[in-house]
Amino acid sequence: MSKKYEWHYLTMDNDYQISLKLVNPPTKIKGYFVFIHGYFSANSLGPNRLFVDIQERLLQRGIVSIRYDWKGMGDSTGNICENTLKSTVEEIIKTLKFSNIENSNNDVYFVAHSLGCAVLLEYLNSYFSVNPKCVFLISPGPFSEEGVKKLCPSFSYDSEYLFRNGLKIGLQFLKDVINSEFYEKVEKLKFPLRAFVSEDDNLLDINSLHEINNTNLEITTLLKGGHNFIDYNSKLIVVDKIIQTIDVS
Repeated sequence: MSKKYEWHYLTMDNDYQISLKLVNPPTKIKGYFVFIHGYFSANSLGPNRLFVDIQERLLQRGIVSIRYDWKGMGDSTGNICENTLKSTVEEIIKTLKFSNIENSNNDVYFVAHSLGCAVLLEYLNSYFSVNPKCVFLISPGPFSEEGVKKLCPSFSYDSEYLFRNGLKIGLQFLKDVINSEFYEKVEKLKFPLRAFVSEDDNLLDINSLHEINNTNLEITTLLKGGHNFIDYNSKLIVVDKIIQTIDVS
C-alpha cells in the first residue's frame, strides 16, 4: 500500500519547534486521527509501537494519522523543563490549525496515552474547536500525587526540578496535572469516550476511573499489559477495539 509521509516543524510563539508527522492514505481521505503521547515519550512509536500499529490499520480505512512531539521530546526542540499543561495544550491547537482539521467535514478521532490524557482533556474542556467522533484514553494517568511519585519517586511540590534517568525534568507540568481535576473533566464530556487500562498498572487509580459518572464512557480493563501495554496480546486487543469502534461509528 502506498502512503504519503509528511514531516513538518511548527514554530511556537516562544520560538521552539514541534515535530509533526502526517501520514496520508493512498485513497480519498475519510477522517483524521490525532495521537498524543505521554510524558517522557515521543510519537515516533508511542507505547510499545502501539501508535504505529494503529496507524497502519487506519491507512486501510482512508484515515490520516497526525502525530507530533511535545516540546523537548522526540524530534521537537526546546527545553523539556519549561513544559506546563497550558503549553502542551497550545501544541494541540497549533497542530490542528496546521492540519486544517477545523475546516474539515470528515470525522476526527483523538487517542492519548498516559499523562497525554490530561493534556487532551484540558484541551477538550477549555479550548476545543473540533467535535470528535470518539476519544480514546490509554492508561490515563497518573493524576494523583501518590501516582506521580510512583512515576517519579523524587517528586516534591517544594522542588522545581528532578532528574529522571539522568534527564533534568521541570516539575510544573506534573504539578499542573495533579491539580487538573481530570476525573471531573471526563464527567463533563458529551461525546463517546473509550478508556483502556490494565490491572497490573501500578501507576493508575483504576477504582477512581470506574467511579466516573459519564454514560458516554466505556472502560476496557485487561488482566496484564502494564502502563505501556508491553504484553503483545493486550496491545492487540487495544488496537482491535479502537479499529472496531471506528468501523461502526
